[in-house]
Amino acid sequence: MLSSNQRPSAPIRSKSCNAPNLSTSTNQRTQTTPLPGLTKSKSTIHLPLYRRILFPHDDPSSIIPKIVKYNNGCENEKELEFINEKLYNLIALALRGYILSWYSRFSSNRTLSPIINQKIVFPILHEIVTEVYNDPDKLCYLLLIDLPLILNLHIKTCKESKLSLEYVSTNNEEADDDLGRRYHSRLPLRSIEFNSQNREYEISSIYLTSLSNSIINHFIQNQDQDGNGSKTNLPDVEKLMIREVLSKSILNSIIRRLCENWFWYQLVLKILGDPSDGNFSNTLNNPDEKENIRYADEKHTESKFRSIDQIMIYWFHTILGIIFRIWNISVSILTLYSSSPREYNEKYQKCYEPLLSLFREILDIDGRRTWLKSFIWGIVELIVNLFGPILDRLLPHLIRIFILTPKNSIKIIVLIEKILFPDGYPSQSPPDPTFEEVVILRDKAERRLDELIPKYMKTILLHLYSKSTPKLTPASTLDMIENRSCNLHLIGMILNNLIATLVPDLVIPIYEEQTGSI
Repeated sequence: MLSSNQRPSAPIRSKSCNAPNLSTSTNQRTQTTPLPGLTKSKSTIHLPLYRRILFPHDDPSSIIPKIVKYNNGCENEKELEFINEKLYNLIALALRGYILSWYSRFSSNRTLSPIINQKIVFPILHEIVTEVYNDPDKLCYLLLIDLPLILNLHIKTCKESKLSLEYVSTNNEEADDDLGRRYHSRLPLRSIEFNSQNREYEISSIYLTSLSNSIINHFIQNQDQDGNGSKTNLPDVEKLMIREVLSKSILNSIIRRLCENWFWYQLVLKILGDPSDGNFSNTLNNPDEKENIRYADEKHTESKFRSIDQIMIYWFHTILGIIFRIWNISVSILTLYSSSPREYNEKYQKCYEPLLSLFREILDIDGRRTWLKSFIWGIVELIVNLFGPILDRLLPHLIRIFILTPKNSIKIIVLIEKILFPDGYPSQSPPDPTFEEVVILRDKAERRLDELIPKYMKTILLHLYSKSTPKLTPASTLDMIENRSCNLHLIGMILNNLIATLVPDLVIPIYEEQTGSI
């Protein structure tokens, strides 16, 4: 008998028969127990800027439209994908800085930027950039023929304007920028106007506004039709926003920087690097420089006591070295020529002549006449004309494979981004360098160019001129970009030609103008 406080013990079960299997219970628990739900994070701070501004309501893993349309698996797929990202980032920066900075103050609507990008910005950029990518001959013709002709005209007009300053007196009222006035009188442009307040030339705001309006209307009227063929009315307010941003913020800022001489000095130093320190004490502290100086002194001492046999052997080795260099250059040229397209394009016939004219103007062959200079330049032109058919195929091919590359496109986009947004966000432009800083930048650029020019080239160029004429130096080359008003005319000509290349429908052909005038 059991007492009332005692409970019957549970029967003892066999461990081997009735004990539950641990793995089976775990699997059953895993199958029956639901996993906790994974909620999608609403934070978009981890997304790129263009995703947050241009595609705020899209899935972060969705594929966005390509500005530069290319086939998957192409040769430069990674570079082209990076170009699309940089272009979208540039668009997002522009919309955030020039539109959202003031629009968000009185409206919380986040659909404005996606609509502007989808309806206006993307159609324009997509058509222009994709067409250039599919047909690089447009930019090739611009760089090979149009740009040398424009630079040649600019240098020639600058020289004529400077020469007129020496013979024609000026008024005191016009003495501020007299060189720019004389340049404008010789080469007037409708896109350039004189600002009486600053007493210097500047790009016309009316011209930039008309240009932006024409570009927008040209591309949007072809893109504003739906699948049924009916036109969709785009809000005019959005067009006005993009027009003002493109004309007064983007184009005006870029042109203002490109006209400054210090911008080009900085660009030369950034591309070519800073010049080496000319301090001789620092040179002596470097053991490698000490060894080079000692070796040069020994060679100079040995050259004084050479015999005739040693002199003959020295010149024999020098001539052999020159022959080997010429041979290697010839082999490289033949290799590039064999890889160039075999079909002959008639529009590149004698494409080397603009480059010859440009170098002729830079070296001032016609201005400083000496018989030796004219003789050497005549030999150069004779050799170039003999190899003219080869150059007609080789030069466009060199521009396509060395200049019109995705890497250079990325560099241009980065440069535009740094000009417009130095700190990554639109803010006040950094202060312009002072006069003393500009002088230092120019001195560095001159010394760097002087270091890069080969010694034999400097010897040939300096010996072309007599003692009574000034010699050609890197300083004379930088004089071509010294005056701001002259640079503004140069940028205006390049802008007109660039628009004519990218959007030829906006330009009236010459033969139509002549026919209309008749």
